[in-house]
Amino acid sequence: MNRLREEQKYCDLVVRCGQNQFPAHSNILAASSDYFDRLLSEGKYSTVPRVVEIQGVDETVFADLINFIYTGELRIAADTVQNLMIGAHILQLNEVLVDGSQFLIDRLHPTNWVDILRFADLLKREQLVETCRSFSKDHLNEVLEEGDQLGMLNLEQFTELISTETPNISEERRFNAIRSWVSYDPTNREQSAPELCKFVHIPGLPRTCLQQLYDTKDQWKNTSWLSEFLLEALNNPVNEQSKQTTYKPFSSGKEGILLVFDGHEEYIQVYDIQTQEWKPTAEERDSQQPDTGRQHMIPDLPEKREGCAAVVFNGLVYVLGGRTPGITFSVLILDPVQQIWKDGPPMDTPRWCLGAAVLGGKIYAVGGSDPFASSALNSVEVLDPSTDIWLPISPMSCCRSSLGVATVRGKLYAVGGYNTSGPIWTVNCLSSAESYDPETDTWTEIAPMNFPRYGLRVCELNDRLYAVGGAPDLVRTLNIVEVYNLDTNSWHRAAGMIENRGQFGLAVSGGFLYAIGGYDGNASLGSIECYDASNNKWSLLPQCTLQVTHPISAVCIDPASKN
Repeated sequence: MNRLREEQKYCDLVVRCGQNQFPAHSNILAASSDYFDRLLSEGKYSTVPRVVEIQGVDETVFADLINFIYTGELRIAADTVQNLMIGAHILQLNEVLVDGSQFLIDRLHPTNWVDILRFADLLKREQLVETCRSFSKDHLNEVLEEGDQLGMLNLEQFTELISTETPNISEERRFNAIRSWVSYDPTNREQSAPELCKFVHIPGLPRTCLQQLYDTKDQWKNTSWLSEFLLEALNNPVNEQSKQTTYKPFSSGKEGILLVFDGHEEYIQVYDIQTQEWKPTAEERDSQQPDTGRQHMIPDLPEKREGCAAVVFNGLVYVLGGRTPGITFSVLILDPVQQIWKDGPPMDTPRWCLGAAVLGGKIYAVGGSDPFASSALNSVEVLDPSTDIWLPISPMSCCRSSLGVATVRGKLYAVGGYNTSGPIWTVNCLSSAESYDPETDTWTEIAPMNFPRYGLRVCELNDRLYAVGGAPDLVRTLNIVEVYNLDTNSWHRAAGMIENRGQFGLAVSGGFLYAIGGYDGNASLGSIECYDASNNKWSLLPQCTLQVTHPISAVCIDPASKN
């Protein structure tokens, strides 16, 4: 059909957009667009020659949309997506609107989410609007730093954002965001400031913030809402927690618990993030009276699982592969509410020192070593828990064992590890990394890390990929942390851990990273440390009650929820 259009064969109308004219077939346009169907049904276009005028659409964009109608092909780019979506909105081409919305979602960032939100609101794209709102709440600290962006929000939108409660929120950033939003249009916004300031938890404000405000008298002496807030803050008792020199994460009573799987034992250690206490193992509970605090009765593993991987899906903990002592393809599933283990669907391939992650409601088992531990694997398989069937997907570009795996922005990332086809002492340590797109079933190489390593752990935090610790060879371990920025395809250094760690447990809860146990190059570790991205700082927490043996895995679950 497109060839006939290009040759102007059997065309029965001309569409005029700007200075350009586009011969076309009325039946094709009407079948593809409700706009054209309604327009061509009007009596004024019943006579020949039919010339249809299109208003409000860029003529270059219209040429692309006409081509899309005939071919189903459309190139969306950052500099064209909005014009294409405006044209598709006018012409009622829903498929283009859906693809354009997904293009914008994939590129959401604290510096552009307001622009995308306002654009989505203009076109009445409710799903895109909701995604922008969720993004802003999930990345609240970063979003609050973008003062110019925040100023474009109306009162209702800004109130919803500034009232968001999250465990790692900086009250100083919340307060400064209010000042920035008001200063964008002080004449019309100062009257709203007192109500907005009620969302600031004054005891959480650093005294340095209040002192700086107090010292700039010219900023607040003629601004009634600011002077009233300062007076209230200075009369507020100092938060005792802010006086402490030791680190303690924000505790809202909503945090989960960490489950730590020892590499050579059946027992599971449980760390309560809210109380910062290690709970007794099942063996210890048999000889103790139950305590009166929060109870986390987690049964031991049915068997030892060295080099396994663990993930949480729908409130259940899946433990994949490992060595039992032979390398296994079996899967165990823990129901922490019912406090029971059951057998899950076995993988197709036995895997040891594999990586695992959850993406799009499915569980991915990535790489690892084969049953003879003589070579690394590049194969990947995926489990749909609704069917309990494992299926293979495209293999990675190279073999990886003892790698790090995580998901960010709808893609799966495989990072580092080792690649060897011989004995373990001939290990070839990797700095490379790659991402998997489930929509196209393809792997794409990304920028390599600056430090090759295996036995590292990776995770997503604040829309970034963190690569933590690991070992560059069979002797040393590292405390190095690198952070991957998806938008720039680059890695940069973050604060290193207090201790060197390889083959350790890493989990995320409440916006904090928790690194547990592992091996420091000389001995197994029993320590746990916590990373706060808001101040780029690691701090030691109470040690494990038992010595943990590498390699280990760790996951975080919310005992009050199965979601």
